[in-house]
Amino acid sequence: MASLTNVHHGGAAVKRNPPRASSASASVSASASASASASARRAGGGGGGGGRAGAAGWSIGLRRGGGVSGGGGSGVSGAKGGNKGSTGKGSGFLLSASNVDNVQVLGPTTNLRDITTRFVALAKPYWADKAVRRDAYKRLALVVALTVATTGVSVGFSYLGRDFFNALSEKDVPKFEQMLKLYFFAIVGGVPVFVFRDYAQALLTLRWREYLTTKYVSMYTSESRYFHLENPSNSKMIDNPDQRITRDVGAFVDGALSLALTLLSTGGDLVSFSRILYSIYPPLFIALVAYASVGTAISLRLGKSLVPLNFEQEKREADFRFSIIRLRSNAESVAFYGVGGDAERGVILNRFQNALSNTLSLLNTERNLGFFTSFYRFLISLLPAAVVSPLYFRGEIEFGTVNQCSSAFSHVLGDVSIVVYQLGGLASIAAVVDRLGDLDDALRQESSVERLERRKALAGALPPPGEDVEGSTSSQPSFVSSQVVETLPSSVALRLEDVTVRTPNNETELISKLSLDIGQGEGVLVMGRSGSGKTSLLRAIAGLWDSGRGTISVAADPTLPAQPHVEGADATSELFSRASAFFLPQRPYMTLGTIRDQLLYPRWRQGVDNEEDSTSSPPSLPEPSDAHLEDALACANLSHLLDRTWDNGETGLDAHGDWASSLSLGEQQRLSFARMLLHNPRIVLLDEAASALDEDNEKNLYAMLRDRLPNSAVVSVGHRASLRSYHDKVLRLGSGGEQWGVEEAYSK
Repeated sequence: MASLTNVHHGGAAVKRNPPRASSASASVSASASASASASARRAGGGGGGGGRAGAAGWSIGLRRGGGVSGGGGSGVSGAKGGNKGSTGKGSGFLLSASNVDNVQVLGPTTNLRDITTRFVALAKPYWADKAVRRDAYKRLALVVALTVATTGVSVGFSYLGRDFFNALSEKDVPKFEQMLKLYFFAIVGGVPVFVFRDYAQALLTLRWREYLTTKYVSMYTSESRYFHLENPSNSKMIDNPDQRITRDVGAFVDGALSLALTLLSTGGDLVSFSRILYSIYPPLFIALVAYASVGTAISLRLGKSLVPLNFEQEKREADFRFSIIRLRSNAESVAFYGVGGDAERGVILNRFQNALSNTLSLLNTERNLGFFTSFYRFLISLLPAAVVSPLYFRGEIEFGTVNQCSSAFSHVLGDVSIVVYQLGGLASIAAVVDRLGDLDDALRQESSVERLERRKALAGALPPPGEDVEGSTSSQPSFVSSQVVETLPSSVALRLEDVTVRTPNNETELISKLSLDIGQGEGVLVMGRSGSGKTSLLRAIAGLWDSGRGTISVAADPTLPAQPHVEGADATSELFSRASAFFLPQRPYMTLGTIRDQLLYPRWRQGVDNEEDSTSSPPSLPEPSDAHLEDALACANLSHLLDRTWDNGETGLDAHGDWASSLSLGEQQRLSFARMLLHNPRIVLLDEAASALDEDNEKNLYAMLRDRLPNSAVVSVGHRASLRSYHDKVLRLGSGGEQWGVEEAYSK
């Protein structure tokens, strides 16, 4: 080891505003709450003739609209005006970095080309993946066939309705009875087509959602993307990725499939019923096209503010929801203030009022749109009859033909008026596409390759410590390279070379030009004032922070096969796998599950995707037995947890509980030490991991650490002078990156 008595004085930090590698913009919170949209589903209309079971109405939620509409009172469902509101989903926003200094926050995307491009990018993977596309196309073919069949059934009901009402008007009792029987059997045979169409569509939606959700969960939980997405320096920092994965994926799949099938059904209807309508009376077809064109233009004008209002509604609803979740997460801390509940009540209700005020604006817009769409829809029942009635009065057509004309007019008008009826749904799917597109972009940007390329592209953007930005010609990389290597001397576990650590926004220098070797079995205590960069140094070692410059090399575990060199985001997972490192934070993470799960986390609690190919669970390390688990708990003075009866009446290793609230912070820290012992790491990083323990427990745990893991390198962050006894040397950090020094710890 190098001399332990030298003290390095780095250059005083110069206050400056260097170019930012990336900058966080204000995140727009969006989460729960679907805002009701007053856009109508495809309307039923017209007098008389056979109703039709319509194509699936526009629906953005998991619930699908199977609107059955038609005229007059006969047919599959009779007259049923379609005015069911679409479920509005959240709006998204775009973050566009024009250069390294600026990140612009844009509103919801309204450009049709951008939305279409994102839509295709989101939809394509499922249909192109060789592993699932065969099954996907089979299911799609079935849905398409059934959708086409529903159009055929609807056309058949149109002719049945014509003959039915002809018999009724002519008072032809035998023919009427015959048509009544035919109608009954047609309903019996036709209804299953619609039911199975909806069922097949639901199954396809389910499989597609399963694929996309698995994909985004895998991306989100890989390479510490969940951490980097929350990093303030991230130019693609997005709000509520949880909501986008759990809700928006389902909304996108359901909406995309409904849109595609609606267009398919619309095309079939348009061709079939246009021929019927045109063959009866061509001027009526021309009147229909003009009517639909005017209606579409008016609807677009009245509903143009729906997208931004839905966007704002999601933001405010999310703020409201988050205020309650935050209170739940900090319930004890708030309760200790006594009147904290009163203050929180004001915050929560204020956010609720903000949501209500936007809801009122949304309702007003929907009300105005609803006036027009209702008038537009009900006028359908009068217009065709008014146009063709002269023909009937002159005896040129039969009464049943009038009814068929009304039914065909209703169908064709519904087809060409899709914007009128589905404006709210179209606005919602555009918002969902925006939100998922933002998530997809952000997750891809935070991949190890993308992060490394961005950092290399920014090489030289920051000046050396102590120099002003202006005039700097430094070509030194402007990021900290954290890597796992096989080339370190056998006695060295961790090497820091000229490491300068800055805050993620690169504005504050915390540590300057730190060089240090930490040997195998050596303990280093990191001390310093609050804000001096102690925890930041651990983040840099773990590869979570890369703002600054220098190289951090961690020795790979010699018992594991050699792997290609990696750095950047991949270095974090590599550190805790190939280097067999383990991190103990001040507040340990308590996973969901049993006491056994707490002890085995994370090495032996991998997800489905990690079971076959995991870099974070070396196959050479078998899962500990119950005896080993109980021994680890005993070492941490936690054997009483096995004897305690928890709220659900369970005891022992397989007892479930909310451990983050059931255990004190001291118990959680001791459980974290037990977890660390079972993982048998070669490098241990402790960030005030014993801060909630009394001196006896602290002494016991550190003594156990040195006894059970004598060859492990230990880096501890702490303030207590008593910690010096358990370490070989002390790294003392100054404030603002001004100085650092290494000294003997005076260990026993």
